[in-house]
Formats: sequence, C-alpha cells, structure tokens
Amino acid sequence: QDLLGGEIDVVMSVTQFAAPFVGSGKMRMLAVTGATRQKDHPAVPSCRELGLPAVSYRAAFGLAVPKGTPPEMIQKIYAGVRDVISATDFQEKFLAPAGYELVASNPQAFGQSLVARRQKSQKLITELDIHID
Repeated sequence: QDLLGGEIDVVMSVTQFAAPFVGSGKMRMLAVTGATRQKDHPAVPSCRELGLPAVSYRAAFGLAVPKGTPPEMIQKIYAGVRDVISATDFQEKFLAPAGYELVASNPQAFGQSLVARRQKSQKLITELDIHID
C-alpha cells in the first residue's frame, strides 16, 4: 500500500503478490531475484542478468511439524502432500494460475535447504551490518 500510495519508491515482494498491480499498470517489476527469469514474467530480467549474481532468492513454501513428531508420521504426511501437489489437476488449478513453479523435495532436503537459506541470510545481514531498530 505504501508503494501504491507513493510513500516509498521500491518494494521487494514475491511476484505472485505484485502481479495484479503489475498487470493493472500500478506497479512495474524491475527484476526477479531468482537466478533465472520466471515463466510467468518472461520479460522481467533476473538480478543475475543485471549484474547482481549474489541476489538469488526464490520464495519457498513447505510444511512443518512439531519437534518430536515420529518419522513414520512425517513420511505419511509427506507422501500425502506429494501425491496432491504432483497431480496435474492441482498444478493446473492452483499452482500455474498463481505463477508458482513446483520444486518437489523431501522432508530431509527441505530441512537442509532451510538451514542453508538461514546461513546465507545471516551472512548477508552480518556483511551489510543490518540491524533492526
């Protein structure tokens, strides 16, 4: 709202939230933060293309369970979710219209990716001396 109201000049957002405003002409996408262009916005360059290779980040969605959840329950949940999100109907009705790309994983790989994202973000926060006031 602050961007649309002219209070701020730039915002970083997931493309799915910005897309309606871009489509209506109220907002312009300058770049996507992934290493490559997105299928739903092929005219928008990636930060890498613009000479900013360190800016490579894509939003990720996943499920979490409480610590101590039995491994067999985690696998059962994973199998059910995998079956749903792998279905063509689900992808066509929910993912594609929203511009999401399915990157299937498993509980262990997703957990490792979260740790890696945290480490990358922490390194950047430290290098740029970022503080919350």
